[in-house]
Amino acid sequence: MNGGFPADKSGLPERSGGEEKISHYVISGKIASTEVSDIYVAVDTRFNRRVTLIVLKPGDAFDVQTRKRLIDAAEAVSRLSHPNVLAVYEVSEAGGKEFIAMEYAEGLTLRDMLARGPLSVDGSTEITRQICAALAIIHEDDQMLESLIPENITVTRDGQVKVMCLNLVEAPCKSDVRGDNLPADVVTYMSPEHVEGKEMDARSNIFSLGIMLYQMVTGVMPFRRGNVRDIINAIRGKNPEPMSRYMRDVPDRLQRIVTRMLEKNAARRYQHVYEIISELRYFKTSEPVSLAPIRRKDAWNWVVLASVIILVTVSLYGYIADYLKSRLGGTAPETSTLMIFAFENNGPLEFEDFAESLAVDIGGMIDTGRGLAVYPEIVSMPLEDTSQIFVFSRSEGTDFVLIGQIGIKETAESSGHALIDARLFRSRDGQLIWAELYDAGRIPPAEIRADIASIVIEVMTTTVVRDQI
Repeated sequence: MNGGFPADKSGLPERSGGEEKISHYVISGKIASTEVSDIYVAVDTRFNRRVTLIVLKPGDAFDVQTRKRLIDAAEAVSRLSHPNVLAVYEVSEAGGKEFIAMEYAEGLTLRDMLARGPLSVDGSTEITRQICAALAIIHEDDQMLESLIPENITVTRDGQVKVMCLNLVEAPCKSDVRGDNLPADVVTYMSPEHVEGKEMDARSNIFSLGIMLYQMVTGVMPFRRGNVRDIINAIRGKNPEPMSRYMRDVPDRLQRIVTRMLEKNAARRYQHVYEIISELRYFKTSEPVSLAPIRRKDAWNWVVLASVIILVTVSLYGYIADYLKSRLGGTAPETSTLMIFAFENNGPLEFEDFAESLAVDIGGMIDTGRGLAVYPEIVSMPLEDTSQIFVFSRSEGTDFVLIGQIGIKETAESSGHALIDARLFRSRDGQLIWAELYDAGRIPPAEIRADIASIVIEVMTTTVVRDQI
Protein backbone atom coordinates (compact mmCIF):
# COMPACT_ATOMS: atom_id res chain seq x y z
CA MET A 1 0.00 0.00 0.00
CA ASN A 2 2.37 2.68 -1.25
CA GLY A 3 0.02 5.29 -2.69
CA GLY A 4 -0.94 6.73 0.70
CA PHE A 5 2.56 7.59 1.87
CA PRO A 6 3.59 11.25 1.91
CA ALA A 7 5.62 12.63 -0.98
CA ASP A 8 8.18 14.12 1.41
CA LYS A 9 10.92 11.48 1.49
CA SER A 10 11.89 12.43 5.05
CA GLY A 11 8.53 11.13 6.23
CA LEU A 12 8.85 7.74 4.58
CA PRO A 13 9.74 4.57 6.45
CA GLU A 14 12.95 2.88 5.33
CA ARG A 15 12.85 0.24 2.60
CA SER A 16 14.47 -3.12 3.13
CA GLY A 17 14.07 -5.82 0.52
CA GLY A 18 11.03 -4.09 -0.92
CA GLU A 19 9.36 -3.69 2.50
CA GLU A 20 8.60 -0.41 4.27
CA LYS A 21 10.18 -0.61 7.74
CA ILE A 22 10.70 1.42 10.88
CA SER A 23 13.01 -0.40 13.28
CA HIS A 24 11.62 -3.97 13.46
CA TYR A 25 8.13 -2.92 12.32
CA VAL A 26 7.08 -3.76 8.74
CA ILE A 27 4.50 -1.28 7.46
CA SER A 28 1.25 -2.77 6.14
CA GLY A 29 -0.38 0.54 5.26
CA LYS A 30 -0.97 4.12 6.27
CA ILE A 31 -4.32 4.66 7.96
CA ALA A 32 -4.30 8.28 9.10
CA SER A 33 -2.33 11.49 9.14
CA THR A 34 -2.58 14.46 11.51
CA GLU A 35 -0.70 17.71 11.84
CA VAL A 36 1.83 16.06 14.16
CA SER A 37 2.05 12.42 13.13
CA ASP A 38 1.50 9.69 10.57
CA ILE A 39 -0.28 6.55 11.75
CA TYR A 40 0.33 3.12 10.23
CA VAL A 41 -0.74 -0.47 10.63
CA ALA A 42 2.43 -2.54 10.95
CA VAL A 43 3.69 -5.99 11.86
CA ASP A 44 6.06 -6.36 14.80
CA THR A 45 8.56 -8.92 13.46
CA ARG A 46 9.95 -9.68 16.90
CA PHE A 47 6.64 -10.84 18.34
CA ASN A 48 4.75 -11.56 15.10
CA ARG A 49 1.82 -9.30 15.99
CA ARG A 50 -0.06 -6.43 14.39
CA VAL A 51 0.49 -3.00 15.91
CA THR A 52 -0.56 0.58 15.40
CA LEU A 53 2.54 2.67 14.73
CA ILE A 54 2.45 6.42 15.43
CA VAL A 55 5.40 8.17 13.79
CA LEU A 56 5.90 11.75 14.99
CA LYS A 57 6.62 14.30 12.31
CA PRO A 58 10.01 16.02 12.45
CA GLY A 59 10.80 19.70 12.86
CA ASP A 60 8.25 22.27 13.95
CA ALA A 61 5.13 20.16 13.47
CA PHE A 62 4.35 20.81 17.12
CA ASP A 63 6.18 22.44 20.03
CA VAL A 64 8.79 20.76 22.20
CA GLN A 65 6.60 20.86 25.32
CA THR A 66 3.67 19.12 23.63
CA ARG A 67 5.99 16.52 22.08
CA LYS A 68 7.53 15.81 25.50
CA ARG A 69 4.09 15.57 27.04
CA LEU A 70 2.99 13.01 24.46
CA ILE A 71 6.14 10.92 24.85
CA ASP A 72 5.91 11.06 28.66
CA ALA A 73 2.26 9.95 28.55
CA ALA A 74 3.05 7.09 26.16
CA GLU A 75 5.89 5.91 28.40
CA ALA A 76 3.59 6.04 31.43
CA VAL A 77 0.97 3.95 29.60
CA SER A 78 3.66 1.44 28.60
CA ARG A 79 4.16 0.71 32.31
CA LEU A 80 0.48 -0.15 32.76
CA SER A 81 -0.76 -3.66 32.11
CA HIS A 82 -4.49 -4.25 32.04
CA PRO A 83 -6.83 -5.87 29.48
CA ASN A 84 -9.02 -2.74 29.39
CA VAL A 85 -6.11 -0.34 28.70
CA LEU A 86 -4.99 -0.01 25.07
CA ALA A 87 -1.38 -1.08 25.48
CA VAL A 88 1.70 0.90 24.46
CA TYR A 89 4.40 -1.62 23.53
CA GLU A 90 7.31 0.67 22.77
CA VAL A 91 8.32 4.33 22.72
CA SER A 92 11.54 4.68 20.74
CA GLU A 93 13.46 6.26 17.87
CA ALA A 94 14.87 4.80 14.67
CA GLY A 95 16.53 6.57 11.77
CA GLY A 96 15.86 9.95 13.34
CA LYS A 97 12.14 9.23 13.70
CA GLU A 98 10.38 9.07 17.07
CA PHE A 99 7.58 6.52 17.18
CA ILE A 100 5.05 4.90 19.48
CA ALA A 101 4.02 1.27 18.92
CA MET A 102 0.55 0.52 20.28
CA GLU A 103 -1.83 -2.39 20.52
CA TYR A 104 -3.93 -2.96 17.41
CA ALA A 105 -7.58 -3.50 18.33
CA GLU A 106 -10.42 -3.45 15.82
CA GLY A 107 -13.64 -2.05 17.13
CA LEU A 108 -16.05 0.85 17.39
CA THR A 109 -15.51 3.97 19.42
CA LEU A 110 -18.19 4.65 21.97
CA ARG A 111 -18.97 7.82 19.97
CA ASP A 112 -19.94 5.68 16.95
CA MET A 113 -22.06 3.40 19.12
CA LEU A 114 -23.88 6.32 20.76
CA ALA A 115 -24.65 7.82 17.34
CA ARG A 116 -27.02 4.85 16.86
CA GLY A 117 -29.02 5.66 19.99
CA PRO A 118 -29.18 4.33 23.57
CA LEU A 119 -27.71 1.00 24.64
CA SER A 120 -29.36 -1.54 26.91
CA VAL A 121 -29.01 -1.11 30.67
CA ASP A 122 -26.91 -4.28 30.86
CA GLY A 123 -24.71 -3.17 27.96
CA SER A 124 -24.28 0.32 29.44
CA THR A 125 -23.35 -0.93 32.89
CA GLU A 126 -20.95 -3.55 31.48
CA ILE A 127 -19.10 -0.95 29.40
CA THR A 128 -18.98 1.33 32.45
CA ARG A 129 -17.66 -1.48 34.64
CA GLN A 130 -14.81 -2.19 32.21
CA ILE A 131 -13.95 1.52 31.92
CA CYS A 132 -13.86 1.66 35.73
CA ALA A 133 -11.48 -1.31 35.77
CA ALA A 134 -9.11 0.59 33.45
CA LEU A 135 -9.43 3.81 35.47
CA ALA A 136 -8.71 1.91 38.69
CA ILE A 137 -5.21 0.91 37.59
CA ILE A 138 -4.59 4.43 36.23
CA HIS A 139 -5.73 6.13 39.43
CA GLU A 140 -3.72 3.72 41.61
CA ASP A 141 -0.64 5.02 39.79
CA ASP A 142 -1.58 8.59 40.86
CA GLN A 143 -2.53 9.46 37.30
CA MET A 144 -5.73 10.39 35.48
CA LEU A 145 -7.02 11.09 31.98
CA GLU A 146 -6.96 14.82 31.32
CA SER A 147 -10.16 14.40 29.29
CA LEU A 148 -12.40 11.34 29.13
CA ILE A 149 -14.59 11.41 26.01
CA PRO A 150 -16.30 8.71 23.90
CA GLU A 151 -13.42 8.75 21.40
CA ASN A 152 -11.17 7.44 24.20
CA ILE A 153 -13.27 4.30 24.46
CA THR A 154 -13.33 1.45 21.95
CA VAL A 155 -15.42 -1.71 22.16
CA THR A 156 -13.92 -4.63 20.26
CA ARG A 157 -15.83 -7.24 18.29
CA ASP A 158 -15.95 -9.58 21.29
CA GLY A 159 -17.28 -6.89 23.64
CA GLN A 160 -14.02 -5.99 25.38
CA VAL A 161 -13.58 -2.32 26.24
CA LYS A 162 -10.25 -0.63 25.49
CA VAL A 163 -9.44 2.78 26.99
CA MET A 164 -6.91 4.83 25.05
CA CYS A 165 -4.73 6.73 27.53
CA LEU A 166 -2.35 8.95 25.56
CA ASN A 167 -3.67 12.00 27.44
CA LEU A 168 -2.49 10.62 30.77
CA VAL A 169 -1.41 13.23 33.35
CA GLU A 170 -0.32 13.15 36.96
CA ALA A 171 -3.10 13.60 39.51
CA PRO A 172 -4.00 16.00 40.93
CA CYS A 173 -3.36 18.47 38.15
CA LYS A 174 -4.55 21.75 36.70
CA SER A 175 -5.47 21.51 33.04
CA ASP A 176 -3.89 23.95 30.59
CA VAL A 177 -7.19 24.06 28.72
CA ARG A 178 -10.40 25.68 29.93
CA GLY A 179 -13.76 24.66 28.54
CA ASP A 180 -14.33 27.89 26.60
CA ASN A 181 -11.29 27.10 24.41
CA LEU A 182 -12.67 23.80 23.12
CA PRO A 183 -15.40 22.43 20.82
CA ALA A 184 -18.79 21.58 22.30
CA ASP A 185 -18.31 17.84 21.75
CA VAL A 186 -15.35 17.90 24.14
CA VAL A 187 -16.69 20.38 26.69
CA THR A 188 -19.89 18.33 27.06
CA TYR A 189 -17.91 15.61 28.92
CA MET A 190 -15.91 17.88 31.24
CA SER A 191 -16.28 18.12 35.02
CA PRO A 192 -17.19 21.40 36.78
CA GLU A 193 -13.62 21.81 38.04
CA HIS A 194 -12.24 21.22 34.53
CA VAL A 195 -14.38 23.83 32.77
CA GLU A 196 -13.44 26.33 35.48
CA GLY A 197 -9.71 25.65 35.14
CA LYS A 198 -9.43 24.41 38.73
CA GLU A 199 -7.43 21.50 40.13
CA MET A 200 -8.64 18.12 38.96
CA ASP A 201 -8.13 14.62 40.29
CA ALA A 202 -9.47 11.10 39.72
CA ARG A 203 -12.97 12.25 40.67
CA SER A 204 -13.03 14.41 37.53
CA ASN A 205 -12.83 11.20 35.46
CA ILE A 206 -15.75 9.83 37.49
CA PHE A 207 -17.88 12.86 36.56
CA SER A 208 -17.03 12.44 32.85
CA LEU A 209 -17.85 8.74 33.03
CA GLY A 210 -21.18 9.60 34.67
CA ILE A 211 -22.03 11.75 31.64
CA MET A 212 -21.23 8.86 29.31
CA LEU A 213 -23.26 6.37 31.38
CA TYR A 214 -26.24 8.77 31.31
CA GLN A 215 -25.90 9.06 27.53
CA MET A 216 -25.49 5.31 27.03
CA VAL A 217 -28.75 4.62 28.87
CA THR A 218 -30.87 7.48 27.48
CA GLY A 219 -29.23 8.45 24.17
CA VAL A 220 -29.19 12.07 25.44
CA MET A 221 -26.23 14.21 26.60
CA PRO A 222 -27.23 15.51 30.05
CA PHE A 223 -25.60 18.94 29.70
CA ARG A 224 -25.85 19.50 25.94
CA ARG A 225 -27.01 23.03 25.11
CA GLY A 226 -26.93 25.38 22.13
CA ASN A 227 -23.37 26.69 22.58
CA VAL A 228 -20.22 26.13 24.61
CA ARG A 229 -20.98 28.87 27.15
CA ASP A 230 -24.42 27.37 27.88
CA ILE A 231 -22.87 23.90 28.22
CA ILE A 232 -20.34 25.21 30.74
CA ASN A 233 -23.08 26.93 32.75
CA ALA A 234 -25.13 23.72 32.75
CA ILE A 235 -22.16 21.62 33.92
CA ARG A 236 -21.47 24.11 36.70
CA GLY A 237 -24.99 24.76 37.92
CA LYS A 238 -27.72 22.61 36.37
CA ASN A 239 -28.81 19.15 37.45
CA PRO A 240 -29.64 16.81 34.55
CA GLU A 241 -33.18 15.57 34.03
CA PRO A 242 -33.94 12.16 35.56
CA MET A 243 -33.06 9.44 33.07
CA SER A 244 -36.64 8.18 33.24
CA ARG A 245 -37.69 11.24 31.23
CA TYR A 246 -35.99 9.73 28.20
CA MET A 247 -36.09 5.98 28.85
CA ARG A 248 -38.79 3.97 30.56
CA ASP A 249 -38.00 1.45 33.30
CA VAL A 250 -34.60 2.87 34.28
CA PRO A 251 -33.70 1.05 37.55
CA ASP A 252 -33.77 3.35 40.59
CA ARG A 253 -30.39 1.98 41.66
CA LEU A 254 -28.84 3.02 38.35
CA GLN A 255 -30.34 6.51 38.64
CA ARG A 256 -28.79 6.84 42.12
CA ILE A 257 -25.39 5.75 40.78
CA VAL A 258 -25.46 8.28 37.94
CA THR A 259 -26.72 11.07 40.21
CA ARG A 260 -23.82 10.55 42.59
CA MET A 261 -21.28 10.37 39.76
CA LEU A 262 -22.59 13.73 38.51
CA GLU A 263 -22.41 15.61 41.82
CA LYS A 264 -21.07 19.12 41.20
CA ASN A 265 -19.06 18.98 44.42
CA ALA A 266 -16.30 16.39 43.99
CA ALA A 267 -16.41 15.59 47.72
CA ARG A 268 -19.95 14.24 47.26
CA ARG A 269 -19.11 12.02 44.29
CA TYR A 270 -17.76 8.51 44.53
CA GLN A 271 -14.21 8.91 45.75
CA HIS A 272 -12.86 5.91 43.86
CA VAL A 273 -14.01 3.87 40.88
CA TYR A 274 -13.93 0.72 43.02
CA GLU A 275 -17.10 2.04 44.70
CA ILE A 276 -18.82 2.22 41.30
CA ILE A 277 -17.64 -1.29 40.39
CA SER A 278 -19.14 -2.53 43.64
CA GLU A 279 -22.46 -0.78 42.93
CA LEU A 280 -22.59 -2.19 39.39
CA ARG A 281 -22.41 -5.77 40.69
CA TYR A 282 -26.18 -5.55 41.08
CA PHE A 283 -26.48 -5.55 37.31
CA LYS A 284 -25.64 -8.36 34.92
CA THR A 285 -21.89 -8.43 34.26
CA SER A 286 -19.47 -10.07 31.84
CA GLU A 287 -22.21 -10.26 29.21
CA PRO A 288 -20.89 -9.57 25.71
CA VAL A 289 -21.80 -6.06 24.60
CA SER A 290 -24.07 -6.25 21.57
CA LEU A 291 -22.97 -4.22 18.59
CA ALA A 292 -25.79 -5.50 16.39
CA PRO A 293 -27.37 -2.07 15.73
CA ILE A 294 -24.33 -0.96 13.74
CA ARG A 295 -25.40 -1.02 10.11
CA ARG A 296 -22.52 0.46 8.14
CA LYS A 297 -20.57 -2.05 6.11
CA ASP A 298 -17.23 -0.48 7.06
CA ALA A 299 -18.07 0.15 10.70
CA TRP A 300 -15.15 -1.96 11.92
CA ASN A 301 -12.60 0.11 10.04
CA TRP A 302 -9.60 0.65 12.29
CA VAL A 303 -9.44 4.28 11.17
CA VAL A 304 -12.27 4.97 13.62
CA LEU A 305 -9.85 4.37 16.47
CA ALA A 306 -6.54 5.32 14.91
CA SER A 307 -7.74 8.69 13.70
CA VAL A 308 -8.38 9.87 17.26
CA ILE A 309 -5.24 8.52 18.94
CA ILE A 310 -3.28 11.73 18.50
CA LEU A 311 -6.22 14.08 18.77
CA VAL A 312 -6.60 13.71 22.52
CA THR A 313 -2.90 14.31 23.14
CA VAL A 314 -2.36 17.85 21.94
CA SER A 315 -4.61 19.66 24.43
CA LEU A 316 -7.50 18.92 22.02
CA TYR A 317 -6.99 22.12 20.01
CA GLY A 318 -8.31 21.77 16.45
CA TYR A 319 -10.09 18.59 17.57
CA ILE A 320 -13.03 18.67 15.19
CA ALA A 321 -11.06 19.72 12.09
CA ASP A 322 -8.34 17.11 12.63
CA TYR A 323 -10.90 14.39 13.35
CA LEU A 324 -12.74 15.09 10.12
CA LYS A 325 -9.47 15.25 8.17
CA SER A 326 -8.41 11.84 9.34
CA ARG A 327 -11.84 10.33 8.66
CA LEU A 328 -12.18 11.77 5.16
CA GLY A 329 -8.72 11.25 3.68
CA GLY A 330 -7.16 14.55 4.62
CA THR A 331 -9.87 16.91 3.39
CA ALA A 332 -12.21 18.38 5.94
CA PRO A 333 -15.58 19.24 4.39
CA GLU A 334 -17.46 22.37 5.26
CA THR A 335 -19.82 21.96 8.19
CA SER A 336 -23.39 21.13 7.22
CA THR A 337 -25.96 22.77 9.50
CA LEU A 338 -29.38 21.47 10.53
CA MET A 339 -32.24 23.76 11.58
CA ILE A 340 -34.82 22.04 13.78
CA PHE A 341 -38.35 23.42 14.02
CA ALA A 342 -40.56 22.87 17.04
CA PHE A 343 -42.78 19.85 16.47
CA GLU A 344 -46.38 20.99 15.99
CA ASN A 345 -48.95 19.40 18.27
CA ASN A 346 -52.16 18.51 16.42
CA GLY A 347 -53.23 16.13 19.17
CA PRO A 348 -54.73 16.64 22.64
CA LEU A 349 -53.33 19.13 25.13
CA GLU A 350 -51.53 16.42 27.13
CA PHE A 351 -49.17 15.89 24.16
CA GLU A 352 -47.94 19.48 24.40
CA ASP A 353 -44.98 18.82 26.73
CA PHE A 354 -43.91 15.88 24.61
CA ALA A 355 -44.05 18.01 21.45
CA GLU A 356 -41.99 20.77 23.07
CA SER A 357 -39.27 18.44 24.35
CA LEU A 358 -39.00 16.28 21.23
CA ALA A 359 -37.17 18.78 19.02
CA VAL A 360 -34.83 19.81 21.85
CA ASP A 361 -33.91 16.22 22.66
CA ILE A 362 -33.29 15.29 19.02
CA GLY A 363 -31.01 18.32 18.66
CA GLY A 364 -29.02 17.19 21.69
CA MET A 365 -28.47 13.78 20.12
CA ILE A 366 -26.99 15.03 16.85
CA ASP A 367 -23.29 14.11 16.83
CA THR A 368 -21.65 17.39 15.78
CA GLY A 369 -18.25 15.68 15.52
CA ARG A 370 -19.12 14.43 12.01
CA GLY A 371 -19.01 17.69 10.05
CA LEU A 372 -22.56 18.44 11.19
CA ALA A 373 -23.85 21.35 13.26
CA VAL A 374 -27.22 22.23 14.76
CA TYR A 375 -28.71 25.73 14.59
CA PRO A 376 -28.46 27.06 18.18
CA GLU A 377 -32.21 27.59 18.66
CA ILE A 378 -35.31 25.49 18.13
CA VAL A 379 -37.36 27.57 15.71
CA SER A 380 -41.10 28.11 16.24
CA MET A 381 -42.99 28.85 13.03
CA PRO A 382 -46.32 27.69 11.57
CA LEU A 383 -45.72 24.73 9.28
CA GLU A 384 -48.54 25.36 6.80
CA ASP A 385 -46.34 27.29 4.36
CA THR A 386 -43.16 25.26 4.01
CA SER A 387 -41.75 27.69 1.44
CA GLN A 388 -41.33 30.31 4.18
CA ILE A 389 -39.50 27.73 6.28
CA PHE A 390 -36.95 27.20 3.52
CA VAL A 391 -36.57 30.95 2.93
CA PHE A 392 -35.83 31.47 6.61
CA SER A 393 -33.46 28.49 6.72
CA ARG A 394 -31.48 29.76 3.73
CA SER A 395 -31.33 33.28 5.20
CA GLU A 396 -29.71 31.80 8.32
CA GLY A 397 -27.21 29.80 6.25
CA THR A 398 -28.46 26.36 7.27
CA ASP A 399 -28.44 23.40 4.88
CA PHE A 400 -31.17 21.07 6.15
CA VAL A 401 -34.51 21.47 7.90
CA LEU A 402 -36.19 18.99 10.27
CA ILE A 403 -39.89 19.53 10.90
CA GLY A 404 -42.52 17.35 12.49
CA GLN A 405 -46.07 17.06 13.72
CA ILE A 406 -47.72 15.04 16.47
CA GLY A 407 -51.20 13.70 15.98
CA ILE A 408 -53.37 11.03 17.56
CA LYS A 409 -54.19 7.52 16.37
CA GLU A 410 -57.68 6.19 17.03
CA THR A 411 -58.39 2.63 15.83
CA ALA A 412 -60.12 -0.44 17.18
CA GLU A 413 -56.74 -1.85 18.18
CA SER A 414 -55.22 1.31 19.72
CA SER A 415 -56.73 4.40 21.25
CA GLY A 416 -54.96 7.63 22.04
CA HIS A 417 -51.55 6.74 20.62
CA ALA A 418 -49.35 9.66 19.64
CA LEU A 419 -48.35 9.60 15.97
CA ILE A 420 -45.11 11.40 15.13
CA ASP A 421 -44.58 12.58 11.56
CA ALA A 422 -40.91 13.59 11.05
CA ARG A 423 -39.53 15.01 7.79
CA LEU A 424 -36.06 16.13 6.68
CA PHE A 425 -35.71 18.62 3.80
CA ARG A 426 -32.80 20.19 1.96
CA SER A 427 -32.98 23.96 2.37
CA ARG A 428 -31.64 25.14 -0.97
CA ASP A 429 -34.40 23.58 -3.07
CA GLY A 430 -36.96 22.29 -0.54
CA GLN A 431 -36.41 18.68 -1.61
CA LEU A 432 -37.77 16.06 0.78
CA ILE A 433 -34.83 13.84 1.78
CA TRP A 434 -36.47 11.54 4.34
CA ALA A 435 -39.82 11.04 6.09
CA GLU A 436 -41.12 8.58 8.66
CA LEU A 437 -44.33 8.06 10.65
CA TYR A 438 -43.90 6.67 14.18
CA ASP A 439 -46.53 5.16 16.48
CA ALA A 440 -45.50 6.19 20.03
CA GLY A 441 -47.91 3.64 21.42
CA ARG A 442 -45.81 0.81 19.99
CA ILE A 443 -42.32 2.31 20.14
CA PRO A 444 -40.96 3.96 23.33
CA PRO A 445 -40.53 7.73 22.82
CA ALA A 446 -36.82 7.52 23.73
CA GLU A 447 -36.27 5.04 20.89
CA ILE A 448 -38.15 7.33 18.49
CA ARG A 449 -35.94 10.29 19.44
CA ALA A 450 -32.78 8.20 19.02
CA ASP A 451 -33.93 6.74 15.70
CA ILE A 452 -34.77 10.15 14.24
CA ALA A 453 -31.40 11.58 15.36
CA SER A 454 -29.50 8.57 14.01
CA ILE A 455 -31.23 8.65 10.62
CA VAL A 456 -30.82 12.43 10.32
CA ILE A 457 -27.07 12.07 10.92
CA GLU A 458 -26.77 9.28 8.38
CA VAL A 459 -28.93 10.96 5.74
CA MET A 460 -27.28 14.38 6.13
CA THR A 461 -23.79 12.90 5.95
CA THR A 462 -24.65 10.77 2.91
CA THR A 463 -26.32 13.69 1.14
CA VAL A 464 -23.41 16.07 1.80
CA VAL A 465 -20.81 13.58 0.56
CA ARG A 466 -22.89 12.74 -2.53
CA ASP A 467 -23.37 16.43 -3.34
CA GLN A 468 -19.60 17.04 -3.13
CA ILE A 469 -18.68 14.31 -5.62
